[in-house]
Amino acid sequence: MIARARSRHLRLTLPLITILVYAALSAALAIRSDGVCINDDLCHFQIARSAWRDRGMLVNTWGRPGFTLPQALVANIGSTAAGFRACRLLNSAMASLTVLLAWLTARRMRAPGAWGVPVLLLLMPEGFAQSFTTCTEVPAGLYAMGGTYLLAIGRRRWAAVVFALLPATRHELAAFLVPLGLYFLWRRDVLAALLLGWFELAWNIASWRIGMGVVILRYVTPQDSTLYGSGHLLHFMFNWMKMAGVVIAALTMAGAWLITIREGRRRQWGRRDEAGRRARLRLMSVGAAIGLVVLETLLYTFNGFASGGYSKFLVPGAPFMAICACFGIYWLLHLTERRGPMALAGVALLTTVAVAQWGAFVRPYRLGAHEARLGEAITRLRFEHPTCHVVSHSPWAAYFDEPGLDVPGVAALDLWREGKLAEMYYVYDDAPGFGPPLEKVMAAPTELVRTVEGADGKADVWILRRR
Repeated sequence: MIARARSRHLRLTLPLITILVYAALSAALAIRSDGVCINDDLCHFQIARSAWRDRGMLVNTWGRPGFTLPQALVANIGSTAAGFRACRLLNSAMASLTVLLAWLTARRMRAPGAWGVPVLLLLMPEGFAQSFTTCTEVPAGLYAMGGTYLLAIGRRRWAAVVFALLPATRHELAAFLVPLGLYFLWRRDVLAALLLGWFELAWNIASWRIGMGVVILRYVTPQDSTLYGSGHLLHFMFNWMKMAGVVIAALTMAGAWLITIREGRRRQWGRRDEAGRRARLRLMSVGAAIGLVVLETLLYTFNGFASGGYSKFLVPGAPFMAICACFGIYWLLHLTERRGPMALAGVALLTTVAVAQWGAFVRPYRLGAHEARLGEAITRLRFEHPTCHVVSHSPWAAYFDEPGLDVPGVAALDLWREGKLAEMYYVYDDAPGFGPPLEKVMAAPTELVRTVEGADGKADVWILRRR
């Protein structure tokens, strides 16, 4: 009896300690970071920061309101750097809450070794590293796991309300609302099925009312994918191993196979009791974990909507992968239970590989040399011409120009061509994907003030003055 009580106490204490470690480590790395994982990180923050001044940013399809709305609450705290740090910390808190909900959901579905879910999520290299960014995948994972937990406790309609945020945070996740809607209809809950569309409807109405168009058209409007190209069918398999780690990805596949076979034989998923709910939650975890990999593979292979093919796109599925991996560990231990020393050596080896991959990947995001040079150029320009008007297509120019660019982003080139502002300077960033070619900027009457050269001796930042 005492041994059983101690075991139960350990199964409750260890996950809570792991979640606290996850939260503390993520917050510390968020504070230590002054760079980004990719430049989208910075762009999403700047959209959130400008949302208080420009209501159109709240409904911007690239910014995604499922991300922008919560981040806008903290994005304007202090200076640009302070606001950026506050947004990273908010994402860190969201990721930590996701870990807690994943553990509670795993317990609800009676996953073997559910206490290991927080440990597995902590050991996912890029899954954890994304927790202290300002990318959209983190809140998407929270909404996905939050809705699943509400299903686990029998709150279907509240779950539908939360799931409705998914396509407004990551557009491609609208694909998962289809099976959810069919499930709600199977349960004869028409209201829950309708609630899956409440946020999309509100988003479209708000966007239309302020003249931003009907945003649902994004699903039928192909986008140029020249910048990103396309990938092969194994592209996201490698990305999966990068995001979750080789060991956890393998355990996820083993666990998904075990769940599918076991629930297929038992056929409990059709029952309307607790056993049926647990079976459906297990199958849902398989569908979310494996389905997201398949979905991103198809989107990038037939790239008609400008998918970047990044491994971070799999982060919303990380909690479900951890749950499946618990079943994979159970299967592995059952397979080797009569081979004590061999099994122990195998577990030690797998743990070593997982920790080594994590250690090689996770570190604070540091400001790159190119971005630092651009920041120095902006600071010098503002010192020499404190009242000048600065325009640029680069998000880093907006970040370093503390007063704020007069017209940032895509409108910069139009203002530059019109030349209506006195003492106007264009900060041109040569980074790929950042705005128009230099020739288009130079087509207007222009004077070259200076260039900034990189380590290779080639100019990658141009300061231009409009004549």
